Amino acid sequence: MFSVIRKIQGRTDIPVKQESNFEANCRHIAKFEVRENVKDTHPSTVTTAFGRGACPKLRRLLDEPEREVDISSGGVSFTSYIPEDKNFHPSFPKHSDERRELINVIRQKTLYSLIEMLHDPINVSEAVTNGLVASLNARCGDGNACIREYAVIALGMIAESHLGLEEMCACNSIKVLCDMMNDEDHATRCNVFLSLIKVCYTPKGVEVALAQDRSFEVIIEKARWDDVEVKNLSLELMYAILKIQPELEVDRRHHAIKHLALILEEDEPQLRQWACNNLMCLSILDDGKQLCIAEHSVPLLVKLLEDEESAVRAAAAGTLMNITVMLNLIIT
Repeated sequence: MFSVIRKIQGRTDIPVKQESNFEANCRHIAKFEVRENVKDTHPSTVTTAFGRGACPKLRRLLDEPEREVDISSGGVSFTSYIPEDKNFHPSFPKHSDERRELINVIRQKTLYSLIEMLHDPINVSEAVTNGLVASLNARCGDGNACIREYAVIALGMIAESHLGLEEMCACNSIKVLCDMMNDEDHATRCNVFLSLIKVCYTPKGVEVALAQDRSFEVIIEKARWDDVEVKNLSLELMYAILKIQPELEVDRRHHAIKHLALILEEDEPQLRQWACNNLMCLSILDDGKQLCIAEHSVPLLVKLLEDEESAVRAAAAGTLMNITVMLNLIIT
């Protein structure tokens, strides 16, 4: 076989002939005998399958991790792994805290492996085809904050592709993300908004996000009363929505302009800049200009023309331009 390969490669050199005698075999055995044996693998270690078997195994580990473990003796270990040291593999009875913690670890490692795989667009299509979006939806409601965070990150990566976004719309993943905007875990909330920003890159994503009950109102609330990081992300999400669909209902626009005018007085320059950018989008329409004037945002914008941050000054100038352009025609 090797001679055929060498002939195809066009190699003319003669390979060195290996010794095949008793002494050579002894030297080979002695060389490998001094090496340490492969260490026993902990049962919580997740090993993904190769090729097309990877995504189905990841889905089984997320949905029913006990299908991948040997529970005949009450111990948790992968069926493909034969435990040698009984002391290293204690038994975890059903419904025990130890067993629950180990399953959490397995799911966390599985989600981490999935996130690493999703960096390749080909793996995104494999994940969608194998129904991992529905599994991630279920993990978004997990009691473990780390599992929820990783599931949200994975959904955000899937939303970056057209096929993934279509599957998320079909599986109501956008509703799941919108319902998590009030999650108690800070890191999870931040990743929820980051994933929704990726969803709202397309008109369909914006349409589905706005169709959820009180989704836009919750975004405005988070822009006002959450911590600074979440405020920035919620204002960025609002901007992504308004860029594609500035023609919101009058009540929603009025509500947004009212609160954005108050954000213009925030101490953080990024918040003031995002507020100006959102008002710029809302003031494209004629009634949006009138609402901005009615909410007394013009004096605040004029004041921001002398802001210390150049980005804030530029955003304020752009917003004032949108409000004042064609204003004479509107008044007359």
